[in-house]
Amino acid sequence: MKLDGYKDITQLNKKQTILVDMDQVLNNLNVEWVRLYNEKYNDNLLYQNITDWIVYDFFKNCTHEQVWELLETPTLFSKMVKPLEDSVKVTEILSKFFELYIVTSCSHPNIILEKFEFVETHFPHIHRSDIVTCKNKCLIKGDYMIDDYVENLRCFDGKGLLLNTSYNLNVNLPDNTIRVTSWDDILMYFAIQNKELMNYLVKDMFECGESYIEKFDIKTVAGIKNYLNLK
Repeated sequence: MKLDGYKDITQLNKKQTILVDMDQVLNNLNVEWVRLYNEKYNDNLLYQNITDWIVYDFFKNCTHEQVWELLETPTLFSKMVKPLEDSVKVTEILSKFFELYIVTSCSHPNIILEKFEFVETHFPHIHRSDIVTCKNKCLIKGDYMIDDYVENLRCFDGKGLLLNTSYNLNVNLPDNTIRVTSWDDILMYFAIQNKELMNYLVKDMFECGESYIEKFDIKTVAGIKNYLNLK
């Protein structure tokens, strides 16, 4: 039954949803994880040399259990890790045009609290109520998902964006997924999908002039200029 004057608010100004992974997508976890390992177990491993998702095979000087124990180092997820380049800038822009949610796996209660602290410090435009902790991301629904683990995207119903890392460069992509190389690459992808976002970037470009180049990489600027030429 529909009441007089009733409006379905779920259909009003409904934005598409973007689900964003945290570890090695919003933060540089691998850099700090490898650093902790090298310091504790006297090795010289480079995170760029980790070329497979089964990471513990690359940590030669400790057991599998000790590899994962490093992730429980106090303040690793709150203060040691840093935002991935341009992730703060781009997610802030995307949050104006999309519903943005962080979907991340947490193996320990303390890690959950640290991740909340990290987001509140570096991503204040994402509210803690928009952080979803979930090991099985196949249960999560949305329009887009940005992740570094291809299996999370393989079972996703929407469009997947696989952010390049050393350990996923050789994986086969499912049909619903594309590769992206950086957060500026991600921004350009969504600007092409969303006319309002593209117009926002174009307006920003004209208002900022040459200083715009300092805010976004040359690939993004080229994409916007190409858009203007097509109009």
